[in-house]
Amino acid sequence: MASDGTLDTAVVLFSGGPRSTLAAIRTGLRFQRVHLVTMTHKGYSGSTHLAAQAQGIARFFGDPDRFVHRRVPVDRLVRLVTNGHRWRNLKRHGLLSLAPCGLCRLAVHWRALVYCLDNGIGHLADGLVPGVGTRPGGYGPIGLDRLREVHGDFGVHYETPLYDLGVQAEKELERLRFTGAPGEGTGTGGHHGFCKLEKLDALFRRACIGYQRLDRMESRMTAVVDDGLARIRDWTREYAESGARSRLAACLDQGGPWAP
Repeated sequence: MASDGTLDTAVVLFSGGPRSTLAAIRTGLRFQRVHLVTMTHKGYSGSTHLAAQAQGIARFFGDPDRFVHRRVPVDRLVRLVTNGHRWRNLKRHGLLSLAPCGLCRLAVHWRALVYCLDNGIGHLADGLVPGVGTRPGGYGPIGLDRLREVHGDFGVHYETPLYDLGVQAEKELERLRFTGAPGEGTGTGGHHGFCKLEKLDALFRRACIGYQRLDRMESRMTAVVDDGLARIRDWTREYAESGARSRLAACLDQGGPWAP
């Protein structure tokens, strides 16, 4: 594995929306170099504004070398997390194992952890806010602390710099006089991007919420998340030790994953 990062470098999961934009700005105030990493897979479409938004952040700082934008394909990991051990998970967790939004998010965080390890970077941030945790895929009430623990196991500090701010990212950007146009980000269903998995998530929610309270479903979803995180720990530990010979290496998309 490569190790070209420094203690002055951080990674921000970057969708191009207002929350990830503000997370990038707040991280840029603390670190000399920031990798804006956009996870891409075939479920996403649109989001043509990403490169321009990343350039806008660099202009805001007056330092074009501080931020680097990378697009990282994550198709194989999404398939692994959502479809791997499908029948075992269906027997163990029932319909909850079919929650595509939450399982997809696990794949994204897994790939971000691998990116940090490959580049020797020890800090990861995203624009998560409490409002996102109102459904099982949101990870606010379910998996936030668990995600921190998993990243920490591999020497990566994961934080959510906007969590106390809530959903007021747009107003904070205005206060900072950021002149970009964040739009809706990727995967939100807005005019900049759309995630096809949202349709599956809507069907899942209709099937589950119809017969149980949301808080009860979130409580049960914890077991699904824990199963996914156990695999992340196991396979990532093997990857750190064996590199290209590991099971995880075979599940990482090839073909220029760091393309701008």
